[in-house]
Amino acid sequence: MTLAAKGDRLLRSERGNVVAASTYSRVWQAAREFALTPAQVASPMGGGHTT
Repeated sequence: MTLAAKGDRLLRSERGNVVAASTYSRVWQAAREFALTPAQVASPMGGGHTT
């Protein structure tokens, strides 16, 4: 069993293509919100923005 998709990609879309950057962004944001506290999510390390 191999984890890499065709072309050595670890992940692929339902159609076997490269996963779009916008999809990665949405998934990572959801994962951060699930795994981190609100303060951690808001921090620069958690992907939050400081003004």
